[in-house]
Amino acid sequence: MITRSRARTVGARRFAGRSRRGPPLRWLAVALALGMIAAGSVIAGSRAGDASASTGGGRCAPRGHVLFAGPELTVWSASGGRVYSCMRASGEVRRIAHANAGAKGFVAAGHYLGFTYTTSRFGVYLDVFNAQRGSTVLDLNLRTGCGPINNACVQIVNAVQLAPSGWIAEVGPEGPLVATDGPHTTVQLDNGPALMATQGRHVNANGVSLSTGSTVSWTPGPDAGFYSMRLGPQLAVLDSAALEKGRLHPVAAPPGACALFTGAEAQAVLGAVTRVSSGDSCIYTTTTTPRSTLTLTLQPNLTAAQALSAKESAYAQATSPQLTAPWPGPPDYGRYLWQVSWDSGAGGAAGAQSQAIQILGDSDLGVELMTKPTSSATDYQLGTSECWGPYRAVEHVSDIALVRLVGVPVSYGASSRAPSCVKANEGF
Repeated sequence: MITRSRARTVGARRFAGRSRRGPPLRWLAVALALGMIAAGSVIAGSRAGDASASTGGGRCAPRGHVLFAGPELTVWSASGGRVYSCMRASGEVRRIAHANAGAKGFVAAGHYLGFTYTTSRFGVYLDVFNAQRGSTVLDLNLRTGCGPINNACVQIVNAVQLAPSGWIAEVGPEGPLVATDGPHTTVQLDNGPALMATQGRHVNANGVSLSTGSTVSWTPGPDAGFYSMRLGPQLAVLDSAALEKGRLHPVAAPPGACALFTGAEAQAVLGAVTRVSSGDSCIYTTTTTPRSTLTLTLQPNLTAAQALSAKESAYAQATSPQLTAPWPGPPDYGRYLWQVSWDSGAGGAAGAQSQAIQILGDSDLGVELMTKPTSSATDYQLGTSECWGPYRAVEHVSDIALVRLVGVPVSYGASSRAPSCVKANEGF
């Protein structure tokens, strides 16, 4: 009998945040969307005023305490606590509206400036400032749950990378990795990664690591290898709101299921595997204990009726009376990108199973991980790169596969080290 389930969200997976002035928000991507100042309603930084005039000739003449001096931008604090930026190429000076005495960790990429600052009421914020236009493009509270009485703050973002394109990548203490440029916020790119910049400056301020670089790299776990992608406008095709509403579509015909998650990547999650590809499915089976099978299925070119039937079938499985976890709410079958995932079984003689279904328009992408023990052990882990739980492994595979399905290239480099979960699973 199926003994346990962990039913999860229909729609894009996100984590909690809080807007600057509003109530707690349910998902980080919502917090990102509300934190962005859309074009046409930007908060403009004023001209220099009493701090300095635009000098022209590619020179900057700070009149105050220099906070940051980079090859393209200079930042200083003037009398009265006002903070200003100057572009070295033009000498243009702008006041940075949100920078205060708590502003720290300045990093610059092109004409974009990133930093953190604190407020007495809501805690730590991340600000991204366009020094060319003199406008704030992102003002995001990095903590949630803050309140006046017995309501502790929880950090939701602890690492940020800023690219010269103005796009940023963000990851929280528990993941996931998302990217945004203000108007667009991507679906989850991966679950639980360690974010790394491949170039640029690294600083730590107010509990946040800030870095710069046009290529974002991350690892889903210790010694699991590294993924990388360009951090720029091409990521707009992964905008979560647009995908869910059907305003964006994949730019190319989807590849086969094995191209969405490769053998080297499967080995990093599961250990040594064999591969079988048949029709719309790609099956990786471990050659070690515990015996596990990872199955990816990709069914493209569904009719509207077939897509609806696939959603209804997945929802019925996730809400089976045999599963003990309550379902969070009714499905929205009208989403162009529709997602659901669930667990069943805790191990033992029944084994464990974790599944995720993502239906993007007329394509049905499924990921299933089944693990069969050789004893009655429960809550075991699997893999060689790290000790994965089945749920987290499936979420990782699903995230990477969806990004590639939409047409965004993700590169992977395998690790030369391969620690084992054998000790954790000695009961097998």
